[in-house]
Amino acid sequence: VVDVKKLNWESSFIIESPVGVAGIRGTQFGLYADSDSAELAVLEGRVGFLDANQKAKSVATAQKVEGSQDGAGEVNALPEPKKEQLAKAVADSQESASEYDLTRLANTVEGFAPKPNYIVKSALNMELIWCPPGSFIMGGDNNAHPVILTKGFYLGKYEVTQEQYEMVIGDNPSKFKGAKQPVESVNWNNAMAFCEALSKKERFPSGLKFTLPSEAQWEYACRAGTRTLFSWGQKITPKLANYDESVLKKTQQVGSYQPNPWGFFDMHGNVQELCLDSEGPSPQGLAVDPLNLGLGDKICFRGGAFNNGFLVLRASRRGFVERTSRPSYQGFRLCLTPAR
Repeated sequence: VVDVKKLNWESSFIIESPVGVAGIRGTQFGLYADSDSAELAVLEGRVGFLDANQKAKSVATAQKVEGSQDGAGEVNALPEPKKEQLAKAVADSQESASEYDLTRLANTVEGFAPKPNYIVKSALNMELIWCPPGSFIMGGDNNAHPVILTKGFYLGKYEVTQEQYEMVIGDNPSKFKGAKQPVESVNWNNAMAFCEALSKKERFPSGLKFTLPSEAQWEYACRAGTRTLFSWGQKITPKLANYDESVLKKTQQVGSYQPNPWGFFDMHGNVQELCLDSEGPSPQGLAVDPLNLGLGDKICFRGGAFNNGFLVLRASRRGFVERTSRPSYQGFRLCLTPAR
């Protein structure tokens, strides 16, 4: 039985099990399983899961679904006796949990403590922050949709700097020179070449690879559990990011502004950041590990740049640029992720 505390913002959790359950805080549900079958019953909220064919489905308040090795059955209404049984189990678990410091437990039990940051020694000790598996609401306005990321990944704490890029590639194409400023005037091919060159220089854990983040990974890290326009809230000022109202008209040293809740700097402004995805429509409904690896001429970018208005800097804002385009306001952030 699971009771996930509701906070004053919407954030997500994920439980790794044979049915890959995920949901939103404030949800109460029970998962019953043995060697032959499983049952998911939701008392409050909505819980998504992957069936035997890895197809995303969901169960909402007062609903249940049963499944076996052949797959999930139909979603049905939760009978009143089952509701009462589940409500009592949740109440009992809340009483038991009140005796423990759950935060301390989560930080000390093996497998739950956050992974340490990854240091890329061959790129001047570039620091990558661990992002655990999870779910979140991606996009905004008319294209908001739930996303589940089933695998964790590391993402650069800062945008790749000019000195890091030159250390790996041997060249600095940037217009606005500065060792600690983000490398810019690079296109998607240049960024991927950096990732490939770094992979040859660096010894990293088996099963991982250096690449650009997917759109979903980028927004997940940018939001860092928030649902506001920006990771710090609904409003923006020149004290919070480098954009057109800052009137600096150039890139600034990485880390010049406050980090987001997960410790990432410059997710809004400075340079627009290239992603792995090609141009494509936003997914409709629940998406699991979304990625568009098409061979189109345009590539997705996120985050906006020093010469963009605040609307372009929103966490949900998607943009596209020619694959070979190299504007002086375009850079990237390194990702270390499980190989696909």
